[in-house]
Amino acid sequence: MIKRTHITERVAFQFRAEAFNAFNRHVFGNPDNNPHDAGFGTVGSTANSPRSLQLTFRAEF
Repeated sequence: MIKRTHITERVAFQFRAEAFNAFNRHVFGNPDNNPHDAGFGTVGSTANSPRSLQLTFRAEF
């Protein structure tokens, strides 16, 4: 999402908000496939990163 506000002809401010994985959806990793392990068949990791938000403010002249 971007919001640009012009103060004068040459000066403007820009506000930007970016969201990665905004709904915080989980993508699980592969299950443990070693039959000699105590955790056989269990999923112990996720394949994506958690929610991340980034806010920026910029002055243009």
